[in-house]
Amino acid sequence: MQELESCATNLLDVASCSRKRGNQLTIERFVPALVFVWCTADSDETKRYRRNWIVIHTTSFLMMLTNTITLPSQHQFITNPRHPEDPKERPGLGESEVYFSVSIGIFSIGELIASLVFSALSSWHIKLKHLMLFGLLLLVIGGLFYGLAEYGWMVLVGRFFQGLHLGGQSTLFRIYIGETSNTVRDILREDPEKSQLKNSNFLIGFAFGTIGLTAGPGLAAIISQIPLVDIFRWSGWYLAFHGVIQMVIVLVVFQENWSDLKRTSITCRRLSILNGIAVPSYCIVFMIAAFFVINSMFATTETLQNPILADNFGMSVKWASYIFLISLFFFPVAVLAIFIQQRKGMDNRHIFLIGLILGLVACVLMTDWQSLSGDPCDQFSGHCNHQNMTKFNLTSGDINTNNTSFLSPCELCKMHSGDPHHCFFNPQSRITNEYCNDCRPFCRSKLHTLNFVQFLIGVCLFSFSFPQVRITMTIMYSDALGSASQSIMQGLLISSEAIARATAPVWGDAAYVSANYRTYLPILLLGGMLFIVLVIFSILFKRLKPHYCCKSELLT
Repeated sequence: MQELESCATNLLDVASCSRKRGNQLTIERFVPALVFVWCTADSDETKRYRRNWIVIHTTSFLMMLTNTITLPSQHQFITNPRHPEDPKERPGLGESEVYFSVSIGIFSIGELIASLVFSALSSWHIKLKHLMLFGLLLLVIGGLFYGLAEYGWMVLVGRFFQGLHLGGQSTLFRIYIGETSNTVRDILREDPEKSQLKNSNFLIGFAFGTIGLTAGPGLAAIISQIPLVDIFRWSGWYLAFHGVIQMVIVLVVFQENWSDLKRTSITCRRLSILNGIAVPSYCIVFMIAAFFVINSMFATTETLQNPILADNFGMSVKWASYIFLISLFFFPVAVLAIFIQQRKGMDNRHIFLIGLILGLVACVLMTDWQSLSGDPCDQFSGHCNHQNMTKFNLTSGDINTNNTSFLSPCELCKMHSGDPHHCFFNPQSRITNEYCNDCRPFCRSKLHTLNFVQFLIGVCLFSFSFPQVRITMTIMYSDALGSASQSIMQGLLISSEAIARATAPVWGDAAYVSANYRTYLPILLLGGMLFIVLVIFSILFKRLKPHYCCKSELLT
């Protein structure tokens, strides 16, 4: 420990000498972010902030783990029958698909409510430490409901409380990191336009969160291999246990003074929360709207990825899950890329711009452009008569215009289903002499208008671009608030994310279905919104740079 303190002292001396020589380099350029945040404390006050940041970062890991740890088995848990006929099938709750859809939406509703309530409470007369303990208590309650679930409503209650935890902790994380980073920067007498302290702090927190996000499915895959563990309910018990441990850590380690956060109030005459912002107010509105669009894209692609793989490529749930895990791998890669770009002195606005462009390229790759002229599988629906025919190669199963064999859609279904009385991909619907049930899934499994490699590259590219735009927008938003209180304003940012996560899967799925299960409509809608954000961001590029009116006072 003495060696670390001496190392930090030497680095502080070097940075001080650099300022005297007129060098604009800051201390963070001499030492990696982790060492700076955790090891370069030159006073008892900065040591206290350092310890608190460590606690905040560990809660960031837990809150993102909460988001994904139940997802791999949640659908089967809710929809599997209570007494399955197949002995290999795990008994579930026997609820309908509606319960699963509601369990996804209610999580986002809880996140929305908590982001607004926690941000308001943190700006009034409640310490952030107490709010953190309350948020962790909500997680424990949600984990117990999920772990003890015997009915569908218990899963809904559990996920709602878990959503409350995520929304509250996300807001508190941004509030405390944003405001205390400014305080420590002033203590160290860093130039607010050159200091990288807040960037490093946010980036470390998001790195912990990204590890939690990717650890959820991985941990679920490992636990599912243990025979004596209930693969459906273990995640609830784990969250409850981890929540209790985190509460102990907060109680013992986290030390907060009342002056750590700016306390404000909203009056009828004026919004005092806007006092001290470092950019024009309309830039704040744009950032909140852009954050909504960014999270809408993530929520939509996350929801549609498995159906697209199943409908267009006939991929099983198992292999679709592997694709999802591969895409998650690019999240930590993106965080590392941001760290390297910031170490090279690249501005957050440029990193955000690069992420937007990569997101647009991903939309181009994931779009089924051939279907814009019409769905070639429309010929597989309608009346079962020989006027609705297609040329089909009976051997390979590929569309062949040179083949002279003509079969009706119903005959194709019969031939490939192995059962002359049932339609392929739709075994519950009997075929009559007049009507053939929808055979589009069969057609799409044979006629690929969307290239798999192209779609996979698009998914991976999007998984790389999303953390870039989300993290840099969070940092830019905190910088733009300047010396203003971040409590209410950070709550508004998180609420826009929660609204996006709740609404985007609904309209995205509706667009996907209305486009006959093709990707062009939902992806083009997302790409259009992303393009609008890119245009407005380019127009406001210079105005989004914070201007600090009291910089000279901080450096004297």
